[in-house]
Amino acid sequence: MNDEPLSPYWSSFFRKNNTYIDQIVRLWSDTILFQGINKREIKKLCKNMHLRKFSANERIFSQGDTGVGVILVYKGEVEIRNQGHVLAKLVSGDFFGEVALITDDTRTADAISINNSELCYFLKQDLEEWMQHSPVIAARFLLNLSKVLATRLRQANQQLANHK
Repeated sequence: MNDEPLSPYWSSFFRKNNTYIDQIVRLWSDTILFQGINKREIKKLCKNMHLRKFSANERIFSQGDTGVGVILVYKGEVEIRNQGHVLAKLVSGDFFGEVALITDDTRTADAISINNSELCYFLKQDLEEWMQHSPVIAARFLLNLSKVLATRLRQANQQLANHK
């Protein structure tokens, strides 16, 4: 067998880089959102997820914007801010915006790319299609999402109690 690289004439121009997909699968599978979901299923979802690049100090979304889905930090760093206060600093493997998967409410904070970043979007529309095709597995995801939201609510309540 020859170890020379394949000719670009014989490769698919439309196929996403498998290394990129495998990295996204690994990052998502390490989150609580995909806990208990096999990597084969996650990989099917990742092939349809959307990757977007942001420059340093570029706004990802603003408070009041309509949310479209949950966002995974693939590369780079993101800050979540509210009225100029930094609420969270997120790095590769962290996710944010998950409330948009279950409600049409607007974003409650600003998200800013701190440096050149690549973000992977899992859209509400993708979740709805997944629920139609794989309802049992999607139910596991929704249970995991509920745990994330409950944890965030508990943390917010503790912060409010500490400021009184």
